[in-house]
Amino acid sequence: MRLFHSGWILIILLFCMLSTACQTTSIIKIQILESSEVSLPRDIHEITIINRSLKTNLVTQNQDSGKHLPSNDAPQHQELTHNCIQGLSDLLITSPFIDTVFYDSLLYYFGLSNDSMGKPLPLDLQDVEWVCAKTNTELLISLEDYDCSDTISKDIQYSFFHNAEDAILKRNYVAYLNVSPKAFWRIYDLTNKKIIDEYLYIDTIQWERSDNESSRALKQLPEKNNAILEAAYWAGYGYGKRIVPSWLDVDRFYYKSGSKEIKQADKEVLKDNWTGAVQIWKKLAYGEKKSLAAKAALNMALASEIEDQLEIALEWAEKSYLMFKRSSSKEYLLLLQERVKEKRKLLNR
Repeated sequence: MRLFHSGWILIILLFCMLSTACQTTSIIKIQILESSEVSLPRDIHEITIINRSLKTNLVTQNQDSGKHLPSNDAPQHQELTHNCIQGLSDLLITSPFIDTVFYDSLLYYFGLSNDSMGKPLPLDLQDVEWVCAKTNTELLISLEDYDCSDTISKDIQYSFFHNAEDAILKRNYVAYLNVSPKAFWRIYDLTNKKIIDEYLYIDTIQWERSDNESSRALKQLPEKNNAILEAAYWAGYGYGKRIVPSWLDVDRFYYKSGSKEIKQADKEVLKDNWTGAVQIWKKLAYGEKKSLAAKAALNMALASEIEDQLEIALEWAEKSYLMFKRSSSKEYLLLLQERVKEKRKLLNR
């Protein structure tokens, strides 16, 4: 009985310690600017997007006559490519480096042909100039080709559960809808007369539904045409993240306990009164009690990061770590150092 009793005491103490540790900090989501793989010219803030995908029987523009060629039997492809370009446009306008996005919804025809590998040949410079003149822009993004495939499949999953008398085997049917878009993009820089990027974006989006009957699992899948349209949108959006910095949600933490003042600052944060919280943290950060000052300094680093004052945030994080060498402070310090480097690269792109 004595050992049993001691064991429970240890478990309770451990639970209390973990609970206390969990209560000292609070998790918060903030947005940071994530760098892109491709760097667009820094002085260009307006972009034109056109649809040049290699499909026949669609509305096209003839450069010479200016007449619209009639559409026959492929409105679905035109709708898909429109969604794809819309996804790209929606991402581009969220970037702080892009002011205006022009989208010419016609499908342009400029002597479409492929190379020996089946890849669309790039536009001639005079064609790029002609399109950009319409919108007075210097950068042209072209959807050169678009295609997608889809599959529906089923699987059976087994699991055991116990009732009062016996173990029961449960069978569940899982239905999958996979849509795989392929979007081939080019970016033409009219100012420097070159192609900045040439990229085939490939992705697979999966929808999954389950039921104890196979037919019901299949019926619960989204309507295929809607799924194909949605996948097209995200193919454009995904490519946008490759070419411009975009906002990303990340988790951060701050200290909410340790003194009466820090608890009061936490209340201000919960009211979205960051100015009030900063006034309290800043005063504590210069106090005599090092452990409390270190917590307040780290909180000041977070407040500065939220305002995108990364150099100042780094200074506060260094101050916090020098006063009290917590592993969490060091990790945040290293993270901010990387963010400062990334921001310098973005500004000097």
